[in-house]
Amino acid sequence: MLHHVKYLGHELTASTFRLLQEPDNDGQYSYAIEAHDSVVIDEVTEDEEGADSPVRHLTIPMTATVKGLEAETKTEVFDIALNFQLRFELARDFSMDEDALSESSWFFMNFAHVAAKEMIDGMLSHTVLRGTFMPAHRRSAD
Repeated sequence: MLHHVKYLGHELTASTFRLLQEPDNDGQYSYAIEAHDSVVIDEVTEDEEGADSPVRHLTIPMTATVKGLEAETKTEVFDIALNFQLRFELARDFSMDEDALSESSWFFMNFAHVAAKEMIDGMLSHTVLRGTFMPAHRRSAD
């Protein structure tokens, strides 16, 4: 079923970064990603190759949050919040309903985690926290 779904990319729609204090030592993080309920499937009349058959784009709004903590005191050092959209193209003859979306949530969340990591790492690289990277795995350090 998922071979009918093509990843088109992600779009950052809003972001905040707050540095609450300069970090003294190593730290840890609290990390979460969640999908919004407002999933949209749009019909597009022409695809990249100029075919006349309509294709459908699936847009999934997401939120990612990170709280950076000092390791010993658990004092919050920074926080980040991102709102972004994942975009997919659905094959012409493939329909995606709520049940299929729910059953495939692991697939979409994998893309969400990769996209969030990329955006968070990029954001941190322009702060006093440059050199701090989010791990590539999906586990939270809570």
